[in-house]
Amino acid sequence: MRLENEGCQCQPNVSNRRELCVSNTEQFGSYEYRITTHISSMKSKTYLRGLTEFNRQVFFEAHETLEDVWRDASGSDRAFLQALIQTSVAFHHFTKGNVIGTSSLLEKSAHTLAKYADVFGGIDVLALRQSIAEWRQALDDGLAPPTFPKFQFCRIAKPSR
Repeated sequence: MRLENEGCQCQPNVSNRRELCVSNTEQFGSYEYRITTHISSMKSKTYLRGLTEFNRQVFFEAHETLEDVWRDASGSDRAFLQALIQTSVAFHHFTKGNVIGTSSLLEKSAHTLAKYADVFGGIDVLALRQSIAEWRQALDDGLAPPTFPKFQFCRIAKPSR
């Protein structure tokens, strides 16, 4: 079993008793990934399915799935999910040739994601922000964009006793 981005460590918020620890195994091509994340007020399996759809570049479906989670979310989870949805829709627009829509939504997503820690919701937010910045720069400069980003999943750092 291989874990993407093994150096990334999610830090659980021990003060939030509503937090869930979700562990799920997903198949990406010939690799199997174990995704473990602390998320609160998110439907765990649905959330993980949305992330998986995004990584498979099924952006419209990812946006629909993440919206299902977003509807029941609140607070920082809700805003974070909105940024992931905007990112998904941005890349859906790009696949349909709508560069203006892509740029606009990536800008909104980048603005929201800037408010979050480098790791949130079980993913490497820093890597996502960097990828969005590269995409925005390429689109602004009229250059060919980089490859589509993938959510890099993080392990939970086990609390020391």
